[in-house]
Amino acid sequence: MVVSQLGMRLLFILVLASGLESALAGEHATAPYALGGPQPEAFGLYVDMQANPNLHTNHILVISEFRHATSAELYELTKQRQQQQIAVCITPDGYWVGCGYGPSPRNLTEPRIRAIESATLRLPPTNALPPINERVLVSFRQGTNWLTHSYDKRSLPQAMHQIYEIKRPPPSRGWLRNFTVQ
Repeated sequence: MVVSQLGMRLLFILVLASGLESALAGEHATAPYALGGPQPEAFGLYVDMQANPNLHTNHILVISEFRHATSAELYELTKQRQQQQIAVCITPDGYWVGCGYGPSPRNLTEPRIRAIESATLRLPPTNALPPINERVLVSFRQGTNWLTHSYDKRSLPQAMHQIYEIKRPPPSRGWLRNFTVQ
C-alpha cells in the first residue's frame, strides 16, 4: 500500500513536470513571467513542497490557486482549526512565502472541520494539467496519508466547491442588529 502511494506521488510529479514543460511551450512570448522567463524548475519545487507529507504534519488541508508560474494564493488549515491565507511569490531561486495576507482571525468550528474532511474524501483522484494560471493544487490528510491532486479552476469538482463554501467566513451581520427602520 505504501509503495503504491509512493509510486502514485512519483507518477504525479513526473506527469506534472512533463505536462508543465509542454504547457509552457504553448505560452506566448508575453506570458506573465515577470521574473525572467518561464520557471518550471521553481514551480516544480513549490509543487514538491506542497506534496511533501513531512512538511505538513500539522495540516488538514492545503490549497494553492496559481495565478501564473510566479505566484499563488495559499490556504492552510491546521489541526488546531487555524486558517491562514498567504500570497506566495515563486522566484527563479525557489519560492517566497509571505508576499501578503496572513492568519485568519477566525478558527473553524469542529463541525466545519469535519465537513471539510468529509468533502476531501469525495475529491476525485484526478490530476488535471491545465495552464498554470488555471491550476488548483489540493493537498489533504486521508487517514495517515498526505494526498495531493491538481484540478482545473474552470471545472472544479463539486466537493471542491463545498470546501470553498465551508472555509469562507460567514457574512458579518453586526451592523444589522443596531439598524432600526424609522
